[in-house]
Amino acid sequence: AGRRNTIALHVAAKREVGRLMNLPLWGTRRPLGEATPSEVRDSARHYKAQSSRDARQARFQFSVALAAEEAGAHIIADVMGEAELQTIWENTDA
Repeated sequence: AGRRNTIALHVAAKREVGRLMNLPLWGTRRPLGEATPSEVRDSARHYKAQSSRDARQARFQFSVALAAEEAGAHIIADVMGEAELQTIWENTDA
């Protein structure tokens, strides 16, 4: 049983490494393992920018939900218009 467990761990570890080596660069099908450091750095910059936008969108939506709940609404449009949403967006730190 010990040898089988060792082999299973080795196979699982190789599979995990293969999965990471095959992660695609931003906007391409090129795998990480075949890319240059410069290409990986450029890809990382895109992922970082996207994550910043996603994080702001999440903060904005949490703020909208909280404001609507505090106003006793079940539907956002019942208590907020575009102007209120714009104010919340502007107050959501970028």
